[in-house]
Amino acid sequence: MRGGAVTLLLIGVFALVFSPAVFAQQPDVPPKPAPGPAPVSKGEPPIKDTPAADMPKPKPGSKDMTGVVTGMDAAAKTLMVKAKKGETTFDVSETKWMGYNSMDDVKAGDRVRVSYMKKDGKMMASMVYKRQGSTKPADTAPKP
Repeated sequence: MRGGAVTLLLIGVFALVFSPAVFAQQPDVPPKPAPGPAPVSKGEPPIKDTPAADMPKPKPGSKDMTGVVTGMDAAAKTLMVKAKKGETTFDVSETKWMGYNSMDDVKAGDRVRVSYMKKDGKMMASMVYKRQGSTKPADTAPKP
C-alpha cells in the first residue's frame, strides 16, 4: 500500500511539473496578409488605403470625430462632416490626408475620421483618415 501511494505521489508531481510545458507549446500561426490596395478605375491615380493599425497617432490634446462628408470647399479649404453630434466644418489648410492623395479625392458620402484641435475659434483638422463604408451621397433623402 505504501509503495502505491509513493508511486501515485510521484506521478502527480511529475504531471504538475511537466504539464505547463506541454500547454505552453502552441503551433506557429502564420500572420494574416495585409489587405490589398483599393480598386482603382482607369485614368485615376491610386488612392492610398490606410488600415487602422497603420494610422499615425494624432497630436496630443487633439480630438477625433467620425462621420460622413457632406461637403467641401477647395477654395476656402474646408471640409464639412456630419456625425452623431451634428455637422462640423473643419479648416483643412494644414491637413495630412490618410487614404486620400489630396482633398480633391474626397467625395460627399465618404466616411472619415478627423483629428482636430480648436484654434482661434476654428476647428483645425490635423489629419483626415478615410474609413471603410458607404460612399453614397449624404444628402440623398429616402424615397416615400
